[in-house]
Amino acid sequence: MHRDQISTANSGLLIDRAVDDLGQIGPLKKATGDDPRSRAVIIPEITLKMLERWLERTPECSSYPGLVFPYHGRPIANYYILDRFRYGLKNAGVDYENRRLTVRCLRYTYNTRMRTLLSEQILREFCGASVYSHDRAL
Repeated sequence: MHRDQISTANSGLLIDRAVDDLGQIGPLKKATGDDPRSRAVIIPEITLKMLERWLERTPECSSYPGLVFPYHGRPIANYYILDRFRYGLKNAGVDYENRRLTVRCLRYTYNTRMRTLLSEQILREFCGASVYSHDRAL
């Protein structure tokens, strides 16, 4: 995530780029010239406040100016995120070896849980994309 993707005035994020497996920042998966696949995502106020505090306290990364969550001066690689995700699952007692759990599963879990509290339209606004009918909880 880059600092210019955060809009505190609109309480949201602009998802318009990603880090690939090699740590390079580029377009989102499946993006084309005609369809950049970007989306805006509303984030809860408490999350926005935590993000603002993080930005106030995190020093600028000289090799990647504007990077919000650097790891040793570089973007966090996908394999590292998956490794930490699996570590958390293991510590929580969740069997991930016999299930295809990924970080994206958290989105499905969020959608499933929030459906009981929000209308589908509001949930779409929070997620920045369509809400899938096959969402499932962990």
